[in-house]
Order: sequence, then structure tokens, then C-alpha cells
Amino acid sequence: YNYTRNNDSHRMTTTFHFVPRFLGDGHINVELPLVYRHNHLDYFRETQQQLTQNNWFLNPSLSIEYAPKTNEKINWFGGETPQEVIQRVNFNASLNTSEPDIMTMVNYRDDSDPLHVSYSNPDLKKTRTLSLSSYYVLMGGKKKHTLNVMADYSRTYNAFATSMVYDK
Repeated sequence: YNYTRNNDSHRMTTTFHFVPRFLGDGHINVELPLVYRHNHLDYFRETQQQLTQNNWFLNPSLSIEYAPKTNEKINWFGGETPQEVIQRVNFNASLNTSEPDIMTMVNYRDDSDPLHVSYSNPDLKKTRTLSLSSYYVLMGGKKKHTLNVMADYSRTYNAFATSMVYDK
């Protein structure tokens, strides 16, 4: 087989940065990247096929951070005198969309090697991944201790993968 492939991608991002008083020294960031992808494939394997993909993606992300303006004083690990500490709480969320590679969208069955038969899947859909994360940081004390607690979550919808099946 042989093919000619052409890929173009354009991206425009709008970012908003807010510093509201109720977040102390914290902030809110909103990023709205708009991506346009054009893929074209001229493919020949027994027959000529031409595929074109034109996709728009909006992959938004949000970040919120809370940081008190005044540093509290706490008894660090049961110390006798309260020590000044710095605290940060952060939350992030993002949605990322991607399309399958255009080569996987070509409709073919390759059985030239009977021990290795390949099929394509022209019905693949876009993949979307939702990612959430947060963390809490507490720093301070005489010895500058740090307490860091983190949590992450990610979920992919319409995931695509390659598989092999062996028949004895």
C-alpha cells in the first residue's frame, strides 16, 4: 500500500484570570482553547480511498486556588508555641477531546499474511477525557515542615486501542 497524508492544526486560546477578594491571595483561571484540525489522506491498498477529517475541539480548563492573605499561627505537630504557616487549596478541571488517527479510519482488511489478519475500524469516534485534581498544602513551623495532600481523577469516554486476537 501507499498513501499521502496532509495534517493541519490551528489553535486559538482565550484565557481569563480573576483575583477575587474572597480567595485571599488565590485566583481563578479559565482557559478556552479552540482547536481546528484538518486531516486528509489519499490511500491506496487494492482500491483508492480518500478520507478527510475536519474537526473543531473546545478543550476548556478551570483552576481555582485559595490562599488566605493572613498567615495563621498553629501548633505544628503539638509544638508549644504557635508557628506561622502558609496554606494553599487548589482545584483543577479540564476536558480534552481528540480524534482517532486518520490511518485507523481507512476501511480495509489485510489478509496477505494468513497468520496476521488486520482489520480497520472506520466507525471510531472522538475520545473525551475529563480530568479533575485537587491539592492542599500546609507549610511552616520552625523546621519548615510541609504537609501535602493530593487527589486526582480521570475518566476517558470512547477510548480507542489496538488489540490482537490469536486463534490456535
